Amino acid sequence: MGGHRNLEYAFWANEQSFGSAVLLFLGGLIGTVPYHNFDGKVTFYNYMWAGIYSMAVGLLIMIIEYPRGKRMKGSVMERRFQQPLAKFVSALGPLTRNYYSRFIFYFIAGIPSCTLITTFLGGVGLVVGSLIYLVSAIKGEEWRSPTTDAKPKATQGASNVKYLSDAPKNPPPRRPVDAAANNQI
Repeated sequence: MGGHRNLEYAFWANEQSFGSAVLLFLGGLIGTVPYHNFDGKVTFYNYMWAGIYSMAVGLLIMIIEYPRGKRMKGSVMERRFQQPLAKFVSALGPLTRNYYSRFIFYFIAGIPSCTLITTFLGGVGLVVGSLIYLVSAIKGEEWRSPTTDAKPKATQGASNVKYLSDAPKNPPPRRPVDAAANNQI
């Protein structure tokens, strides 16, 4: 048994909820398509409202979940073109930053999506994603904007630039620098 790792559940919940939102949107799109009877009449599904609802909720959740938040240690693996949506999510404040509010919203939004067979998988996935958000909220996690605390990039004349003269002189395998200095190896 290894040591205790700090697992951040928010990233798992983000991927789960985003994937479920895509399934909700696509399932809702399929659920709103009319079909032709054998007598040539066009008929809509009885639960077409669930398809329209799932498309709207899926699109809203995709907008909220697309930007990835900053991890506890400060790193972030951003999605392409997430900056405008990250600003939008940050502007909504505690409604989107707090994972308890995401848990409540996603849980309530996922239940009506389970009434239509084409949106059932997305609805169940959204409920599971909301439960993962509950775990992350209990653990004290919170969505942090990836644009906050941005460090300026180093300029060309900065002192941290390595030159070719700083290249190692010994061929590999090399001893670690601090161990070589203390003659520990």
